[in-house]
Amino acid sequence: MTDPAGEGVRFAGVSHDITERLRAEGELARLAAIVESSQDGIVSVTPDGGLIDSWNRGAERMYGYTREEVLGKAPWFLEPPENNAVERLVVEGGSEWPEVDGLETQRVTRDGQVIDVSLSLFPVRDATGRVISLAGIGRDITEKKRAQAALRRREQEFKALAAHSPDVILRFDLQGVCRYANPAAALLASRDAAWFPGRDANDLGFRAEPELRTAVQEAVAGGVERSADVRVELPGGARWFDVRFVPELDESGEAESVLLIGRDITGRRRAEQALRESEEMLAMTYGSTPVGIAVLDAEGRFLRLNRAAASIVGREPAELAGQPFAPLLAPEHAARMTAEYLEMLEADEPPAPVSETWTVLHRDGEERLVAATWARFDGPGGARYSVITVTDITEQRRAEEALGRAEGLLHEAVTSGPVVLFSIDTAGTVTMAEGGAYDNRGGRPADTVGRSAWDMYRDTEEGLAALRAALGGERSAFEWHVNGRWYDVHFATAPGRRLLPGGGRGYLGRAVRGGARRGRAVPLRGRERGV
Repeated sequence: MTDPAGEGVRFAGVSHDITERLRAEGELARLAAIVESSQDGIVSVTPDGGLIDSWNRGAERMYGYTREEVLGKAPWFLEPPENNAVERLVVEGGSEWPEVDGLETQRVTRDGQVIDVSLSLFPVRDATGRVISLAGIGRDITEKKRAQAALRRREQEFKALAAHSPDVILRFDLQGVCRYANPAAALLASRDAAWFPGRDANDLGFRAEPELRTAVQEAVAGGVERSADVRVELPGGARWFDVRFVPELDESGEAESVLLIGRDITGRRRAEQALRESEEMLAMTYGSTPVGIAVLDAEGRFLRLNRAAASIVGREPAELAGQPFAPLLAPEHAARMTAEYLEMLEADEPPAPVSETWTVLHRDGEERLVAATWARFDGPGGARYSVITVTDITEQRRAEEALGRAEGLLHEAVTSGPVVLFSIDTAGTVTMAEGGAYDNRGGRPADTVGRSAWDMYRDTEEGLAALRAALGGERSAFEWHVNGRWYDVHFATAPGRRLLPGGGRGYLGRAVRGGARRGRAVPLRGRERGV
């Protein structure tokens, strides 16, 4: 207010409380900032024609158009030609716009790429309730849709593979509850596949063995595959499975379920057990047999040999391991045997086993005679080896030589003296006759071989009685007159194979030339086997 001179003398003022307005403006500014910085594309259109009147940065990133390029345009340029345009019906509904949430549709970006969008539409009203615009929030779900499609394909592929797999395939959640079983699992358990889902692992016959629990825990915690051998009790009896636990991971890399893939190894386990038993038996036989056994490589070095083989040359198996076999042979054998060994290994096909007699050198310098058989066998990868079996026949050969000398002396003594040594089998047939005691009626003692003693002694009752007593197991004797001479004939039982041709039980006789006398058969006491 002023005075007449125009000078101000008083002032009047009106104050208004604008707290709520400022608060509202601040809230609007905050909401606008949120909208502007949102990763989602937020667009609004006018109610009188559906023209774009706002376009945030999220929309610029999603669709590739700047705000200046789209303001005042209808939004239909973003739609692909084949779109069903549900949102267009909403826009054209005018003031009756309903709210639409999570509408999955497609949009075309500036560079022509079609993307999948989850769209929410809702009307924006002023304080009086009047619709002032229609807002749309679009979220790019292209990657999500791809992931879902990939997941569906994977699930379809998984079920197709699982349905035709001979392996048992089960899916468990993290609580150990079965969620899927393939036909192989159902067949093995004599159940319908629908029986499995919802059942705990313990209900399926799995034994809660520590290694099983550990494998599952490691698969879930570490997100990596684990395996274990599992024994499962089934209606037909217990069976063994080689089980792999494969974690199925979610988008964050955490296990959300576990696949159990089991292969029946019952037959393999039984075969392995049989193999172990066979190997143990072989090792026991290999170590305890008196026959020497050695395995040589392509260069003729010992890969393995048993104690019997090493003892022939007075050594321990460990001393000869990796050493060549040729220096153990006598010099006259070494070069030839080495050449033959290499020839055998270089042949295209393994030749037939070879049996020979070798002279080997004992540690103390003595030469030992061995009967050896060697054969080639081909290992994996084309490797060639040989197996040699050796038996020390030194003492046997010495005994045979001594026996031969003894038989020679006996033969000489019998043929040069007044004795005939003969044998008769259990039928009374002469099987052997040696000696110079009589000329057998102008013939030789050997001419009686094959004749019947019953026929030879038919003219002497004493001879027949002695023969009868001998065949009855009694030692007996009689005096036999033939060709004008008298002989003392003695019988005794004898089982010896060397003295009786053909072997078996028989009877030995001895005839000693005497003077011009005769006598009767004299039975001898007792029974004897051998002479």
